[in-house]
Amino acid sequence: MAAPADPRRPWGCRLGSVSRLNDPAAVAREYATETGLAARRALYESIDGEDMKEVLAQTVLALAPDSILEVGPGGGELGQRLVEAGVADYRAVDISPRMVQLVRARGLSAEVADVQSLPFADGRFDCVVAAWMLYHLPDLDRGLAEMTRVLRPGGSLVAVTNSERHLSELWSLVDEQRWELPFSAENGEAALARHFGAVSARRVEAWLTLADAEAARDYMSASPSRGHLAARMPALAGPLRVGSRTCLFVATKR
Repeated sequence: MAAPADPRRPWGCRLGSVSRLNDPAAVAREYATETGLAARRALYESIDGEDMKEVLAQTVLALAPDSILEVGPGGGELGQRLVEAGVADYRAVDISPRMVQLVRARGLSAEVADVQSLPFADGRFDCVVAAWMLYHLPDLDRGLAEMTRVLRPGGSLVAVTNSERHLSELWSLVDEQRWELPFSAENGEAALARHFGAVSARRVEAWLTLADAEAARDYMSASPSRGHLAARMPALAGPLRVGSRTCLFVATKR
């Protein structure tokens, strides 16, 4: 029997499972290559409204950190931007050897390591950046505790994640469920408050356009947790406009 709708949530919809997002084996498979990540990022090449990637870069630079650790750096695009802007000491860690290889190819310092057991001394960094990756941690509190440990007193974690309503116009076409992320715009502040003294949040909403049903299916197919839903994508009468709903948190160490 289907779970009843939750009247406390927008649309009165029930929550779906995204357990694969923080399953270590599934995450390792997803980031063994950059293929899926590149396919998802292609949707964001043309955005109408604030670009969270730019908001993230500007937020980090405004903190004026001398040393930065980026956890889950993807291909190293943000790291390169920060170093070119004058950050003197940038390091990155990822559990994926391929992602580390891509970051190093940009001339940046990166190593294979688990965020839940960071290979750095206490108080080593002024800033830790975690962009669209905290929902991948099997033990979120353990990871946050490690990031807190390697920050100096007064240092900041800058984290970006999606809302549960991210791209809802797209997902509503194939599934009625609303998806609860392990770390989201809705629950992220409470998680961070368990480890940090002060937490601020900035929500950003922008709009993206999928040209047709094929483009929608391509994006869905690249989703590590919902790729199987691509087969349900119906025909579209024209382009589909979808909302990118994200949130940036700045959490300061006590």
